[in-house]
Amino acid sequence: MIIVEGPDNAGKSTLVNWLEKQTGVTPVRGQGPEKYPGEMEERIASYPTSGLLDRHPAISNAIYDIARGKSDRRALLLTRVPRQAFYVYCRPPNARVHSLETHNERPGIDTPTQLELIRKKHNDIVRLYDRFYFDHALGYFHACLHYDWTSPEQYVMRMLLVDRIKSGAA
Repeated sequence: MIIVEGPDNAGKSTLVNWLEKQTGVTPVRGQGPEKYPGEMEERIASYPTSGLLDRHPAISNAIYDIARGKSDRRALLLTRVPRQAFYVYCRPPNARVHSLETHNERPGIDTPTQLELIRKKHNDIVRLYDRFYFDHALGYFHACLHYDWTSPEQYVMRMLLVDRIKSGAA
């Protein structure tokens, strides 16, 4: 399993789309915030344990819940994600990730409330993802990769992910 995570405008979808084109593997895409009480628990329980994931609800929802002022469930929800997952943290330099000028709205997923949260709390969300990566992900997952799409060296990282997917390790 490869989980691609990171704050909005960090290059997750661009990376996942590129990996899909290179490998032919259809990714599981994030489905946004909880639709009704208890839906997130159902979603997490039914999420695949292999493949290419553009966000995992146990991670992204926990981070966005904190931004919404809800309780911190990161450590608890992380136990619902397989440890053997290959975690890719998309995080370009601050000047790029803090700019929402090129943020792509996802019709049917990004509600007006979600978009407003992203605009108002974006810097907080970036800090929460950074803290998650350093405080939780590095010590939990089998392998972690910091991916910065603005760096020319990242081609090697993309090819590593392609090899992992094609070998069936995803």
